[in-house]
Amino acid sequence: MREALKVLDILGVIKTRQGDGTYITGSFARLVGDPTKVKNIEQRFTLLELMEARRSIEPTLAGLAAMRATEEELSAMERALKGMYRKDISMEEHLRYDEQFHRAILEAADNPLLGQMMDLLWAPLLETFRITDLSTEHLEKSNDNHREVFLAIKTKDRQRARKAMLAVLKQTEKDLLKREKK
Repeated sequence: MREALKVLDILGVIKTRQGDGTYITGSFARLVGDPTKVKNIEQRFTLLELMEARRSIEPTLAGLAAMRATEEELSAMERALKGMYRKDISMEEHLRYDEQFHRAILEAADNPLLGQMMDLLWAPLLETFRITDLSTEHLEKSNDNHREVFLAIKTKDRQRARKAMLAVLKQTEKDLLKREKK
């Protein structure tokens, strides 16, 4: 949570006053409404910062989804997951299914503030998906990690969902680091 608050502070959405508390200074809607601000935010993200933000937010989203997912949202996750496992698709199609899977979790978490945070991260996040999905040597392992997230959410196991999402993120980080070394 601490890292998520740092991201909000960097984005100018909250302001922390030592000994006084944390205050909301603006809204994501206003921030997103100004394309120049969004572009500046995207340019300021390093890969490390993006992964730190993901580690702070996405396990929380998975945990919330485990508590709140409807049958319809579970079906959306399952459809996306089945698409990811298809052998007859391009890597670009796999990327779309991967995005659908993460967006279904976001919807199931039903937290508008976290949703708006993820919206700000989505463009650079899609780029990491593109890098990892198009270069990963361990696509099957990545798919299996995503399936574990789905099963945890489906069985309403909040802790397992959080841990499974962390495993997805660790695999992504490994793939990104491997690509950086090449």
